[in-house]
Formats: sequence, structure tokens, C-alpha cells
Amino acid sequence: MLLRPVRTVSFPDGGRACNDLPMLELRLVGNDVGRSPSPKIHRVLLEMGGLVGNYEAISCDLDGAIAAFDALRHGELGGVNVTMPFKGHAADYCDWLTEDARSSNSVNTMFPTDGEIHGASSDAAAMAALRSRFADLDQVLVLGAGGAAAAAAHALVDRDLFVSARRQEEAERLAQRFGSRVIPWGNGVQGSLLVNATPIGALGEELAEAVVGDAAGAVDLAYSAEPTPLTVRLRDANRDVVDGHQFLVMQAIKSFEWWTGVHVEFEDVWAAL
Repeated sequence: MLLRPVRTVSFPDGGRACNDLPMLELRLVGNDVGRSPSPKIHRVLLEMGGLVGNYEAISCDLDGAIAAFDALRHGELGGVNVTMPFKGHAADYCDWLTEDARSSNSVNTMFPTDGEIHGASSDAAAMAALRSRFADLDQVLVLGAGGAAAAAAHALVDRDLFVSARRQEEAERLAQRFGSRVIPWGNGVQGSLLVNATPIGALGEELAEAVVGDAAGAVDLAYSAEPTPLTVRLRDANRDVVDGHQFLVMQAIKSFEWWTGVHVEFEDVWAAL
């Protein structure tokens, strides 16, 4: 999917000031977000930021997502988070994109400025923030070929990057965009940083033994009430893992900063949840 021409925007470290709504109305849109932890996380962020606001998760189809985007443009909302499967549609909708959102063709954070919509990827921003934590792992295996996988590939493009997805043709398209290599689904990369950008594990499913066994560390974007099998397995083996809830908090902090200009430390948010 090609982006229509848009302008590229960058943000200073302090983010931006929130809009002039008397109450900051925020939304998350996606296919099935009824059990998302995001509303709880953002309630904590609003309280810590000293702001009055409301964050709701809305399960919807594409028409519902576009309706939320339109409400954002018309000043009825102060910010929108976007999750599967609408991140590409959100990128198409925006007037301005950050460089990582443009590169990955994936937007999960949207906000208005003077009637125009800015789009950014807190997936990419959170992954970039983890680069130093996994600095000793030169090889990276990204599982998946959607927006989160593309954002991870953008953030880690300078490493020895491999892509694997259940649909081989989608993996090949993603690999071509980032100059990476495709390996068959179910294969691992010895000593790699494994980025699970799929929902596998959220319902207790297990990834292939070769994939998990070869991983020296992982960022697991799947989350559920209990730790995923990937997270449990690697932590039991004393390998470093950022689990889905930790990654979601990192994303939320960055989105909140973009919406409000207020930065809250990860440790403070994590302790409050």
C-alpha cells in the first residue's frame, strides 16, 4: 500500500502541548480491544501528569476507525491510538508523518494541529529506546509482517535483520523494504534478538521450538493476563525479555508525551499499575 504524499514532521524531546479541549478525550481503535490494558495505563498517565481526561478503547471495523479519525480532525478528540489492523489506514489518513511512521507505513498515534492530523509510531519509538538494552545482539529476527513488525524493522534496520511470517509473500515484501533476509516460518536465528510482532502467545500459544531455542533475548509484543510461553521460557533460561505489558507501557508513555508534552518515567508508571 502506497502512502499519498504527506509532509514529514519531527518532534522535540519534550513533545507538544495538548490541544485546548477542556477535557482531553483520547481513544484506542482496533478490531478487538475490549480487554486492552491501555485505558488503565492512560488513566495512570493522566493522573501523574495532573491532567483531566478520558481514554476509551473502541472495538470497531474500518468505518468506525475512520469515524474516530474524523472526530480527531474536527476537534472532538485530542488523540487517537490505533492498533491492528488499522495502522496502515491511519498512515494513509494523516497529513503529516514522522520519519519512522513513513518508513514503516504504520501509525499508532494520531493527534491534530490546526485541523491537520499528525501520525507517529510509538512502536518504533519504544523499540528504538531498547536498542542499548540489547546492544550486544547484532542479529535480529522479527516475527510478523504487519505495522508493528515494520516499525521494529525500521528501528533495528542497521543490524543483521531477518524477517519471518506465516505468509511468505508478506515477509518478502517487508524484507524488501528494509533490505533484510527472509527465513521460513518456524525457523530460528542462533543468538538473535527475537521480536515477536504477532499475537502468538496472547492465548497461550507457543512459538516453534527452533525460534525460541535460538533466541538470546526477546521483545514480546503479545500480552495477556499471564506471561506468554515465550516470556516464561526465556526468563527461565536467564535470557533478557521485554514482555508485552512492559512494551505497551513504553508505547503509552511516548504517545502521552506526544499528546500532552508531559513525560512520565517508566518506573513510576510500572509501579503504579
